[in-house]
Amino acid sequence: MLSDRFKGSLYGLAIGDALGAPIEFEKRDAYTPVTTFREGGPFHLKKGQWTDDTSLALCLGFSLVEKKDFVPEDIMKRFHSWWRQGYMSCTGHCFDIGNTTKAALSRFEESGELFSGAPTDPATNGSIMRLAPVPLFFFREIEKALFYAAESSRLTHAPASCIDACRALGLLIHRALSGKRKEDILLYERGSLGILASDIENVLLGSYKTKSREDISAAGLAHTCLEAALWAFYHTDNFNDGALLAVNLGEDSDTTGAVFGQLAGAYYGFRSIKPEFIDGLWDKELIDKLAMKVFFHVNQFYYEGENPTVDLIVINPADEVLLIRRSKNASACAGMMAFPGGFIDSKAREGEKWLPGLETAETAALRELEEETNLKLTGAEIVFVGEYRGDNRDPRDNETSWSKTHAYVYRIDQKTFEEQKNSIRGMDDADEARWIPLEEARAMKLAFDHNKILEDALLL
Repeated sequence: MLSDRFKGSLYGLAIGDALGAPIEFEKRDAYTPVTTFREGGPFHLKKGQWTDDTSLALCLGFSLVEKKDFVPEDIMKRFHSWWRQGYMSCTGHCFDIGNTTKAALSRFEESGELFSGAPTDPATNGSIMRLAPVPLFFFREIEKALFYAAESSRLTHAPASCIDACRALGLLIHRALSGKRKEDILLYERGSLGILASDIENVLLGSYKTKSREDISAAGLAHTCLEAALWAFYHTDNFNDGALLAVNLGEDSDTTGAVFGQLAGAYYGFRSIKPEFIDGLWDKELIDKLAMKVFFHVNQFYYEGENPTVDLIVINPADEVLLIRRSKNASACAGMMAFPGGFIDSKAREGEKWLPGLETAETAALRELEEETNLKLTGAEIVFVGEYRGDNRDPRDNETSWSKTHAYVYRIDQKTFEEQKNSIRGMDDADEARWIPLEEARAMKLAFDHNKILEDALLL
């Protein structure tokens, strides 16, 4: 699901950063190989703590979601607050800052110049290490995603290689979020991003595919960092092995891990990351909060006066779908068969927009399912079907109706079905709940636009 990829990208950045931090600046293989979080390193960090890569990504991300746009002044103020006051630092102070970033923030401090990167600065990796919030925030508009990826670099890193590395990584993350296959994510046709710095274009054309570990540099340059991260992504088939392969290149290990993590997390998703990496990550609640805020911004769907609703299509091993009969006292579609579902528990609003507050659409779907049918799928993997925006979804033209809903589908496994089949019953505002053969359900006149949703679900 898209939310899983959003979380994966930001968690991936922080996890890669935290895994690599204890061996940062170390010569390759001059240390015991990293297999999990460890303490120590040049900044004497605790297990799971992260560095400036994650701090600056949090500055950038929270600026985007709180300002609801790319606002250079706000971003630079947050960067400056991190440097001078330890804002968004896992230790409460800035303990690590790259020379290029420091030079840019010094210029900003002295002159107020927002785009303080200098084209003559070294082309280091300090802007791609923090990039992920930008392609996530502008996911629905690829042109903006690429434009602001470049702008985010120019704030502190203005050399062409830095800017183009951010545009390149932004494109790859966007493709990963879109669910493309790995070979399609990495496919690059010369000129498709316009004229690029030659070192970045060489990486995109596949320099990493044929290089050995000995040939891959983990130095702190934009093009070598991008190449090292793509090398680890290309030569592994899961997040966990790839992250360790990336950080164990040594040298600028935390940033190689962070860049790998942004892309691999978006591709493999949050659920692919092994629990010890998630559980051991420092201040993971902050990472989670940002991921959900960005996701809700991208998927904002409801407006004031509308009812945020969800529906869940559950199919059992016998190809039967779980339907409820709406209460005879329901204000809309009384007595008709429908999918379990109901309202998202959300009262927060900003301006004229409803904002998901207490729960996500996914958790609301699972909660409503249990409340109406007694079927418990807590933690189940559900697949998003679509957003439905009918003008009037009550097939009987009742005056009361809902204009929008999120719909999800889940195919229940045999074990869960056997364990709970005898406890299924109508509850809350459902008079009954029962399993209906799919073909029979397709022939029924279901409530709202549920016939359309069912057809879409069957195509998955």
